[in-house]
Amino acid sequence: MPMVLTTTVSVGMLLTAVGVSSLVSARFTYPVPKPGDSPFKQPQGALGRVMVIQLLSMAAIGLLMVPELVGWIVWTFTGIGWVGAVTATVAVLKGAGILGAGLLLGARVFDRSQPELFQQVQAHA
Repeated sequence: MPMVLTTTVSVGMLLTAVGVSSLVSARFTYPVPKPGDSPFKQPQGALGRVMVIQLLSMAAIGLLMVPELVGWIVWTFTGIGWVGAVTATVAVLKGAGILGAGLLLGARVFDRSQPELFQQVQAHA
């Protein structure tokens, strides 16, 4: 049971992170190195914006993972079997729901803001 619980909680957390990332990446862009440039070269002027976007995304993901972490910690210290089963089920179902919502909302945001997104990409090029 310990390996199954850890795996299902990890899968739930992965699905949560991908769902949030799907939404965030559809709305916010930042410049990347141009083709032929060094991959370690960062274009000027984007560092502050990139850091804020990534920090807020990680904070949102962390907040969404709190129920799984609390359930896993309670199960680890008490060993109560039903807590582990509930935690595993909630983790996967919540992660799948957040993934689905992130994909749907990300697609809507992308469709709605497509002209502005293309202008931002063109400005970064």
